[in-house]
This record gives sequence, structure tokens and C-alpha cells, in this order.
Amino acid sequence: MQSKPTTVRRLVLAQRRTPAAATRPTRAERVAQLRLRIVVAAAALVEEFGYAGTTITRIVEKANIAQGTFYLYFASRQALFNQLLPHFGEQMIAAVSKQVSGATNFLKVDKRGFVATIDFPRANRGSYSLLNDAQMAAPIAHRKHTSVITAHYARLIKRDVECGRFKPLKKAELEVMVHVFESARTYLYMRHLNDAPASRKLPAGVVRTYMTLVRSRLQAQAGTCFPDASIQ
Repeated sequence: MQSKPTTVRRLVLAQRRTPAAATRPTRAERVAQLRLRIVVAAAALVEEFGYAGTTITRIVEKANIAQGTFYLYFASRQALFNQLLPHFGEQMIAAVSKQVSGATNFLKVDKRGFVATIDFPRANRGSYSLLNDAQMAAPIAHRKHTSVITAHYARLIKRDVECGRFKPLKKAELEVMVHVFESARTYLYMRHLNDAPASRKLPAGVVRTYMTLVRSRLQAQAGTCFPDASIQ
């Protein structure tokens, strides 16, 4: 008759089973992974076919799921579209924040952020189509994305205003300047890199001229305002 395992033996057996169990994703993780798969598939299709051509049939085929599974995660195609831009917007903010970390004033933040913002759609091609076409196809997502980016940008300028590096700005003036600078980034990307080979870099003169515009409009003074900048 085989004896029952001792307490120590049971602990050893449990430890041996734990790594295998730990590698299995939880139900919540599986749900998140499948939801992400649908989002990524839809984004790739928007890049190829535009929002109008990104049908549920194409999405489920691209994500390799059943059509019924799609509706477990999104009530409609529009509900999915409303999630695409915020998803990639969060990724862009994280990528830009990483590049500007350690900058000590807004101008240094903006120079790094300008390059990082333009580099992001080159590394994530679908994100450019998502943003440009969202104003008509996903207006709720577009407004949310724009307001988040604008608020981050405006907050950084305010920090330099508060420490005397920039002249005082009225709220309306600040909002206009933020939109002008953001629009400049978009159009400079379209002009120089939208259809360019991946190896092409943004010309140094473009960055220099953009920063001259920013500096002159904000009437920057020399100095340091904050030890570690982030658009988060």
C-alpha cells in the first residue's frame, strides 16, 4: 500500500506544478489578448482599405476569429472604430514621453517630442491613417484624442510660463499656439516623410526652422524650469 505524501512532499509537488500553471494566461489575460488582436487587425485594415473598407467580415478574417466572437467584445463596427485611435494615441504618448524624459525645459521637450511624434507614425504606419480619417469615421475618438494631446502640450507650456521662461499667455492664445504647433507637425510629416522610404530622415533644417518658430512665438528666455519633463 502506497503511503500518502508528507506535507513537505506535497509542497515540493505543488512547486513543481506552479511554473506550468503560471505560464497559462488567466481568463482576464485571454480576454485582453483577444481584444487587442481585434484592434490590431482593424488598424491594419484601416491602413489598407480605409475606415469605409474595414468591414466586420474583413476584421474577423484578419483576426482569425468567428463573427460571433467579435460581438462579444464590440457592440458594432463603430464601437471598435471609437477604440482604435485612443489605443494608438496612448502608445504614441508613451513613446514620446520616453524620448523627452530628462529634458529640462519646454523647448528641449518640444524638439525631442517633435522628432518622436514624426517617427511614431513611420514605425506604426496604420496610426497615421487612423488619425487623419478619424475626424469623419470616428469623430468621438478623434475629439478625445485631440483633447488629450492638446492638454498635455498646453500643460508643458504653462510650466515654463509659470517659472518666467515664457511671456504670460491668455488661455485663448495658448490654445491657438498649441493647435498651430500640432498642425505644423502633421503637415511637415506629410510633406517630408509620409510616402518616403523608411531610411529617410527628417531634414535637420526642418527641425531647426520649426524650433525657431516655436521659440519666437513663445518669446523664450534662457533658463531651466523643471528637472524631468514628460507629456504624461
